[in-house]
Parts: sequence; structure tokens; C-alpha cells
Amino acid sequence: MLSALIEGYDELKRRLARRLGSTELAGEALQDTFLRLECGNEVGAVQSPRAYLFRTALNLATNRRVAESRRLTTSEIDALMEIPDESPDPARIAESRSEVAALSRVLLRLSARQRDIVLATFVDELPVQEIARRHRVSVRRIQLELREALLHCANQLHRSLERRAPSRSGHALLSCPPMRPWSAALEDTG
Repeated sequence: MLSALIEGYDELKRRLARRLGSTELAGEALQDTFLRLECGNEVGAVQSPRAYLFRTALNLATNRRVAESRRLTTSEIDALMEIPDESPDPARIAESRSEVAALSRVLLRLSARQRDIVLATFVDELPVQEIARRHRVSVRRIQLELREALLHCANQLHRSLERRAPSRSGHALLSCPPMRPWSAALEDTG
């Protein structure tokens, strides 16, 4: 088989180049074919050595293309390397933990029902109607207690409240702009 490859090299390279669309790829495929035969892979009886060599080189070229298509390009690797690390640094983690601890202390000063309303609204993300059903009071009563609880928390934490558009759960949320929102602080505590 090696002698058939060496004798018919130029013809095989031309045929492969036409089929593959690249003389460079054809040359690499024939080199891979030579290496495969040189390594001593036993080949049984072959009726047409040149057809066998052509098919082997074609298969190796296809395998090479598939393998190369799975590799990232230099520009793709560069793009991945430029992704900023958005994980919080130790100072931000400490600040967030401090904010969560302060919020926890303030929440403990609320009545049990107000605390439950705040947690159900912002942690469990329950709709105000569900919270009202749970406490067997009107939706309006829940809205008033939530507002009162949030004002208390904002005053204790020296934050101001700002109205936001109603959420999908049907109640208006209040956020705290001067410092980071509490939800972001909860995410950064690690």
C-alpha cells in the first residue's frame, strides 16, 4: 500500500484537491494516510489500492475538518477572555453581608404579620392577593401594611423609597435607590 501511495501520489493529490477544494488539505490528508500506513495498521486484501488510498485520505480529511470545526478560533478565545468577572470582590461581599444583617435586625422590629408580608412579597414573590388570602384580610390592608413596613425599614436603614411600576404579581413595589437594592445585597452574600 505504501508503494501504491508513493507511486500515485501526484494523481491522488490532484483528485483530492478537486474533491476537497484545497491542495493544502489534500496534501495533509495524504500525509495522514501515509502516517496511518506507516504505523503498521494491517490492511487486508484490497482490489483497488488507489481507490482505497483515495477513500482513506478523503475520510481522514473529513475527520480533520470536523475536528477543526469543533475548536475555537483565536477570535472566539479572545472574546471569551474579555468576559468581565462579575462575581463580587471580598469588600463587596462584606458590605452586602453587613447590609443583610442590618436588614435582618430591622425586620425583627416589625410585627410578625408585617415581617411575613415583606418576606412573602420580596423573598417568596407571592402576589398580594395570595398574601391577603393567607392572612384573611383585604388586599388593601396588605398594601397598607407593606407600605408601612417598608417605610419603617427605609427609615431605620437611612434609605428613601421610590415607587416602581406594578409587578406582574399585581402589587406596586417600592425600591431603595441611594444604596444598592436589598435584593442585590442578598445575592452578593455568597
